[in-house]
Amino acid sequence: MVLDLPVYLQIANDLEQQILTGSLGPGEQLAPIRKMAATYHVTPNTIQHSLEKVKAQGLIWKWRASYSYIVADSESIKKVREEKTQKIIADFFHSMKGIGYTEEQTFGLLRRKSGGR
Repeated sequence: MVLDLPVYLQIANDLEQQILTGSLGPGEQLAPIRKMAATYHVTPNTIQHSLEKVKAQGLIWKWRASYSYIVADSESIKKVREEKTQKIIADFFHSMKGIGYTEEQTFGLLRRKSGGR
């Protein structure tokens, strides 16, 4: 986890990653808030805040106050994954430009790093 982020965002990012990589599958019920709080060594309130962040992305839905589920629609998960991928790529190219690389030079570096594939 990235230490310069607030804890609730670190947890939200961890949950997001588990969902986007398939470690937590579509329709799967998340652990109860108190159990998650114990796992992450935080208060239930922090977990609640994290879940709200993940919910705002459309990756989970809540049933009553106690139960949260991963969205069952795998297309929604794919959409969020694609959006996150696009942001990572844009941020990468922006960073490369910030240290003096052109887009063409960046592509060249990526080709060499991947073995020319």
